[in-house]
Amino acid sequence: MDALYSTLASLGVSVSTGRVVDFRLKDAIRWKPEKGTVPLVYPCHFNGGIVHWPMPQARKPNAILNNDETRPWLVRSGIYLLTKRFTSKEERRRLVACIFDPETVEADWLGF
Repeated sequence: MDALYSTLASLGVSVSTGRVVDFRLKDAIRWKPEKGTVPLVYPCHFNGGIVHWPMPQARKPNAILNNDETRPWLVRSGIYLLTKRFTSKEERRRLVACIFDPETVEADWLGF
């Protein structure tokens, strides 16, 4: 790491955990996209290095309401590098990365 001379900040990159805490926003979460919702992305939407959304057969919801209550927990759509850390028993590779590309999922806002 000492050989790297750029910081994330100097590259214009920031790091954040997912903002949506699903058990706190239970009433706003929807299994299927509907009018007034935006994509809610979970690791189950990661496949082959890109986000596949929606996934109706997934065991996680696919959407969250976009309103005054949920807006502080949403992010503007854009290109994101999403990661998920697994335990060694769950996945051979402990860290799995995935790209969210706004050209494949049309939305102004997102929930992670």
